[in-house]
Amino acid sequence: MLELALTFLRRALFKNTAGSETRVLLLALAMAVASVGAVSLFAEKVQRSLKQQAAGLLGADVLLAFDKPVKEAAAPYLAEARRQGLSNTQSTRFMSMTGKVNDSNTMPVLTDVKAVQTDYPLRGRIVNRQGQALTGIPATQEVWIDERLADKLGAQTGTQVQLGKSIFTISNIFAEEPEIAGSFITMSPKLIMNEQALAATELLQLGNRASFRLHVAGDNSADYLAWVKSHPQTGMRVDTVNELRPEVRSTLERAEKFLSLTALLAVLLAAVAVVLATRRSIARELDQMALMRCLGASKWQLYQLLAVQFSALLVLALMVGLVFAYIGHGLLLWAFLPK
Repeated sequence: MLELALTFLRRALFKNTAGSETRVLLLALAMAVASVGAVSLFAEKVQRSLKQQAAGLLGADVLLAFDKPVKEAAAPYLAEARRQGLSNTQSTRFMSMTGKVNDSNTMPVLTDVKAVQTDYPLRGRIVNRQGQALTGIPATQEVWIDERLADKLGAQTGTQVQLGKSIFTISNIFAEEPEIAGSFITMSPKLIMNEQALAATELLQLGNRASFRLHVAGDNSADYLAWVKSHPQTGMRVDTVNELRPEVRSTLERAEKFLSLTALLAVLLAAVAVVLATRRSIARELDQMALMRCLGASKWQLYQLLAVQFSALLVLALMVGLVFAYIGHGLLLWAFLPK
């Protein structure tokens, strides 16, 4: 039965000019697979790209904020992130006054201070005035400040500023940084320092409302987030891409809905093409099936014959369609995504 079905299919596809309906059905199935596959792959790529860009606004995929130092409060969460092989780093954020050294004419400025560890940020980047991405983190005797703080202090690269009981040299002035869309938002100018130099400033005293944060990023961040939510802790806040500012979240949701509708439209168009081609193919097969029925073939044998033919045709269409899906996916990426 298998050999007979494959013989009929091969004749319909390659030898019998009257079997053009079968070739049309093969083409319709292949184009259905290609269109759905290409659109789905492209939509997934765009959604991933959008989420990565949004994660750049957070500085990580998952941000855990504690009211106690990470070593005390976040040890289980840090251990779980390492167990899952996720990238992680830590930071401390608080408010403090920053002033120029030996300049009585310039008033100190209330500053949003961020003390960071190596590998910060995990997502996004810190960009200087020239549009260049800054690598690494400040040295222990250096700080990076944003343009607003530089303007208020009248400072530039090389200027010395005092933070607590320590004096630092400004090594970079940045224009952009991550975490601009998190739930912790302040209008104060910003300063980034090395966390190893934090203790010498003696700023983290009793009553200082510092936020101790654990940044986590990686391909399995969704699994990690699920684990975190199943292990809540008093005094812990969890921030993710989906919990950004409402306008950012709504933009992501609208983009995902639009891409999902695009994929659904491709499915519907492919389904119409397959139905039309199938009707013509079945109409052509009726005479052949009637002849075989007259020659003694049972209904079960005819069902088997048709099922094997259609299964073989479907496998062939899937193979051809997947090839065109990846080609179409590449063309869509080339045409619509930034080079």
